[in-house]
Amino acid sequence: MVETKIMADQTWDVHTASEDMLTELCHQTEKLNGKIGGYKEAIRVVKLSNDIAVKVGRGVTATKARTQEFAHQNVDPSIVHVPEVYRFFERDYDPCWSSSVGYLFMEYVPGRTLAEIDLDVRDDIVPRISQIIVHLGQIEVRNDLKDAVPGPIGGGSPRGSLWGEDGAGETLTCVSDLNAWLNKRLSLQNDSPLVLCHLDLARRNMILRDDNTISLADWGCAGLYPRFY
Repeated sequence: MVETKIMADQTWDVHTASEDMLTELCHQTEKLNGKIGGYKEAIRVVKLSNDIAVKVGRGVTATKARTQEFAHQNVDPSIVHVPEVYRFFERDYDPCWSSSVGYLFMEYVPGRTLAEIDLDVRDDIVPRISQIIVHLGQIEVRNDLKDAVPGPIGGGSPRGSLWGEDGAGETLTCVSDLNAWLNKRLSLQNDSPLVLCHLDLARRNMILRDDNTISLADWGCAGLYPRFY
């Protein structure tokens, strides 16, 4: 059970609290303490307690939550840490956003981002990142599994720097679709295995924790892609 406290010393459990209560808690906490991350005004990350953070926004979707949870369950924690997903829900209409938004409640990871660290001094970091990339590229899924299509776990339009500001604009159903989308720039074999790719390995998304392990945050662009990626 993951629980914490809000005003008036009320205890709540992120798994069982009502969506209305959690939504109000997110907005109250952001007003009081501000946000700890996000992307412009489209996505906000708010620390709710010493254990829980929430990512809120129009671009926060169930497939992104599933991709992060897949990564958390499948990585070797001795090589890389991925924040655990506690809960996800969508609000069809959120008056604070004037639109439908997603709420992704996950493990809060304390520490410093690699953007705050002098990598010339910590010369062990870059080789460890290389090891993480190799490790992610070894996490395969069988082609006969339901979720084994290019893109986010469970389907949906790919997003991120490879696809432009508006994403791919379509759901890719097989590696052949992916090749067709990129055929002006890439030449890939149709039988390439699909592996876990983060696709946003910026220093701001890597956190050096107090125990000296590295945590990968922001899985919004992640998904299953050929190892080439």
